[in-house]
Amino acid sequence: MPLNAVSAISLDLDDTLWPFAPSVARAETMLQAWLIEHAPRTATLLTTPDALARLRDKYEVDHPEMAGDYRALRLGSLTAALEAVNEDTSLTMPAYEVF
Repeated sequence: MPLNAVSAISLDLDDTLWPFAPSVARAETMLQAWLIEHAPRTATLLTTPDALARLRDKYEVDHPEMAGDYRALRLGSLTAALEAVNEDTSLTMPAYEVF
């Protein structure tokens, strides 16, 4: 891609330029709603707004080799959540795209 076609690049995960946390909270709320709609049994796991983050944190503890790879952690924890409630794991990528 030619540099003159780039309209913005933002790598600000520590809130120095813009608040990152509210964006992630919104994305996780949308993801949780999508999961409950498309994989209803996930509602038994997603009982609080921070349930997805707790699942991802546990997944990271269980898979230390993925530390820092947030995409892999999110994909892995989504798959694990779907497996835990016997939902279709092929929903992992569509769920990730919602996020």
